[in-house]
Amino acid sequence: MRRVLLLFFLFTYALVSSQEYKITKVNGWNVRFLNSRVMIKDDFLRFTYRKRPPVDAKIINVEVKDDKKYFYAEVEPPLEQLYYILYKNRKKIILEQYMIVNGDNIEIKMQLSQVD
Repeated sequence: MRRVLLLFFLFTYALVSSQEYKITKVNGWNVRFLNSRVMIKDDFLRFTYRKRPPVDAKIINVEVKDDKKYFYAEVEPPLEQLYYILYKNRKKIILEQYMIVNGDNIEIKMQLSQVD
């Protein structure tokens, strides 16, 4: 009985610690047909686009401010700064991506729907 309970708790923790979302809109444009997904864990974000290999962003710090979750990612040149903000706006789940590349600010706003 202990083993069954232990396996149950481990399995539920694995499901709770990672969340998978389907990207439905990017900067207001409908992108449902592209079948893009994002998986969010405490140590990385994984983006998949159609049948291409997934792209990972390693998370080095996570903060929660004003019901928003900030993910700060590890960067390599020419990228100077990269972070994501995950929050819920009424019924919509929003993931914002902020990058600084060669001194230019790039903002991408994605609307997500949770995958069951």
